[in-house]
Amino acid sequence: MKPLPVNMLAFESAILKADKPVLVVFGAFWDYKSRTLFNLMDEYGEKLDGKVITAKADIDYVPELFADYGITELPTMIIFDGGEPFKPRVGYHGFADVDEYLYEFFGYLPYKAIYADIDKYS
Repeated sequence: MKPLPVNMLAFESAILKADKPVLVVFGAFWDYKSRTLFNLMDEYGEKLDGKVITAKADIDYVPELFADYGITELPTMIIFDGGEPFKPRVGYHGFADVDEYLYEFFGYLPYKAIYADIDKYS
């Protein structure tokens, strides 16, 4: 499933009221790390299909959301579950960050690790 583009109108219905956890990347297309993470969401969207919805929020289009959730560093990942935000993952240091964040949320990886050390999550 392709990541959802986030806008203010759809945020409540598509993310806060979703029946599955939603992994939202808050970033900006002009920021290299954000752009890299945005592109990874395409891959994760396919791997997580049925378990987690992925979404991209660009600060240039939804600055209110960044203020509402106190986001001051790009990129920041937040998983919303039942409308409640899980502990934000600030910054981006490598591909394994997404696997590690999902592991932290679920307590296990709901798919075969894409970039992280698989033995670490067994």
